[in-house]
Amino acid sequence: SKKALDPSRLDSSIGALLQACRSSDPLFYLEGEPIRCGDFVAIYGEDSALPYLGFINDGKISPDGKIEVLWMYRQDDVSSGVISREEKRLRANGLWSPLLSGKVEVFFSFHRDMCPQESVLEKLKVVVTKEADVVLHDPSSGRPGGLPKGVLLVRYVYDCSKSRIYSIRSRDFQCGMQAVLDFAMEHYPYDPVERDEKDVPAVDPAASAAAAALPTAASAA
Repeated sequence: SKKALDPSRLDSSIGALLQACRSSDPLFYLEGEPIRCGDFVAIYGEDSALPYLGFINDGKISPDGKIEVLWMYRQDDVSSGVISREEKRLRANGLWSPLLSGKVEVFFSFHRDMCPQESVLEKLKVVVTKEADVVLHDPSSGRPGGLPKGVLLVRYVYDCSKSRIYSIRSRDFQCGMQAVLDFAMEHYPYDPVERDEKDVPAVDPAASAAAAALPTAASAA
């Protein structure tokens, strides 16, 4: 069963520990692909029609062949009432951006479980970002950037013990938890869409001239 991660285990050295585990030998190979600490993976669940989503949070396999994961939550895993309430709270603090499709955007969490190594189905492609304006990649535009098809997006953290949602932008997490998020943002960054000149709003010459004629604070003094 899912349980809250003991905050005392998340000290300030967790970021360095994750980095060390990331650069060490793989935990195991899945159809020839290395699986490491810090990977996002799909995990088989007997009681779920869809695979669970997890973040491998430890650099070793237990003696009984299990790995520690932090769960990701799909939007359908969180009640619509909670999402609506938390949207209002975060929006009031300038920390909310509209969620993308439930098939695309998921919530990070600090709830953990020990899962059999054999239950890992595949490695997932994920972007973790504090960017407010995230758009899907549009191949027809001919421009790079944006969220590619088949990639999951994480911008919020869900605390199931309190039924609260937190923006990654808030940086109000305990130091160890923040280190985990910083690690994830560093290794799974978002590539913004490059803007064309035509996307930049045109400047009205008359408005610019009028603005230039206004007295500055210095001249007014």
